[in-house]
Amino acid sequence: MYPFHLSGRLGRPAAGFRTRLSVLALDDRAVPGSLWPSDPTQQPYDTAPIGATVMVSPTSDGSGTDGSGPALGEDPPGTSKPADAAPMIVNFLATPNGPGWYQLTGQVIDESPGGLVVNFGGIPSAVGKSVTTNSDGTFSLLLQVQTDGTDTGIVTAVTQDAAGHQSNTAMYWIDPQP
Repeated sequence: MYPFHLSGRLGRPAAGFRTRLSVLALDDRAVPGSLWPSDPTQQPYDTAPIGATVMVSPTSDGSGTDGSGPALGEDPPGTSKPADAAPMIVNFLATPNGPGWYQLTGQVIDESPGGLVVNFGGIPSAVGKSVTTNSDGTFSLLLQVQTDGTDTGIVTAVTQDAAGHQSNTAMYWIDPQP
């Protein structure tokens, strides 16, 4: 005799519990390309703006830190900040504004955000369109789109600052309905 005994059916899971797989639809409010810069040396839009002042109280050794590294606002030894960072487009949206119309809005973050030209692309109706930013970097364009399905896709926005640095490519999905 064997010290163990097999009974019942083998290879069949117990009845009752089954895993149900599903796919969740993502809404189109937060397109990844518009949230994070394409250049990893830049900050994402929700961090302190470039040029922000941070106050630090000095510690007993006067360094402003616990002695483990540079004080806030200081670069680690051997590194330096770029004199002019590339602009960044944030809060890019394409809001329906009636059948066949979308309002494209956003803001450019840069040392001098006013007067920059934002170029649009992606869907056929946006290619070749552009707008100039206001003094605070905001921009807006009312765009007429085709409702026959040819303009369903991603609208893009990109700009370049006076020093020639190109911004991230902001993207927004649209699906124009008749």
